Amino acid sequence: MSLQYWAILSKVVMPNAIASTRNGDGAASAVEQRVLGWCRSHEGASVAEKREAAKLIMEGFVQAYDDKAAEFASQWCDYRAEQGGARLKQAVTMKVYEPGSVDDVARYQAKKLAKEGDAAFARACGEFARNVSFRSLNETIVANVGRDRDRGAMFARVPTGIETCTFCLMLASRGAVYHSRKTAGEFKHFHRNCDCKVVPSFEDDGTIKNLHVIHSDGIIETLNKKDAGLGS
Repeated sequence: MSLQYWAILSKVVMPNAIASTRNGDGAASAVEQRVLGWCRSHEGASVAEKREAAKLIMEGFVQAYDDKAAEFASQWCDYRAEQGGARLKQAVTMKVYEPGSVDDVARYQAKKLAKEGDAAFARACGEFARNVSFRSLNETIVANVGRDRDRGAMFARVPTGIETCTFCLMLASRGAVYHSRKTAGEFKHFHRNCDCKVVPSFEDDGTIKNLHVIHSDGIIETLNKKDAGLGS
């Protein structure tokens, strides 16, 4: 990525990237530490008991960090709209936490208790909390763009890391052309350790457009190398 790309990225995208990463890391750490702590302080506990304890821990923390991520995303949408000169209604929040999902995750990941131990189980529970936080942030941005699409709202998928997978690069190469999950195709493709961020943009806001123009040639070059087996 060029220095000009990173300059725009640091101004527009990185505040969101840093905040979302901190929130996701906080969610993962809080859940992982408490699940592992409970398991280690109850050495004789059965798999079922550890699973139920993890559910109770996840329920509280996942919901709290979900709320926090959605609130931050709505505030960021308002800030980006102001930057882009768009006069829109106050952004809404979209929380993705579903109580039933905690039970599903705890039951599925409990297999790790017998095969890999308490630490692996706790880590998996933490990753679930992180993913909910990231999804809440992204879904809030997508929902607000969908609401305001008739007033020029769009969003782009912007890579923020050193390495980006081919599918993410393909989506990012299109720039700020998305109005909804439908127009983005498989936009829910956020894999583990994905560094892509959903960035709102507006009709009169040239910042994201410039970001895309600067980096589009680099994205296409990278995709060509990957197709040829020359890239990582």
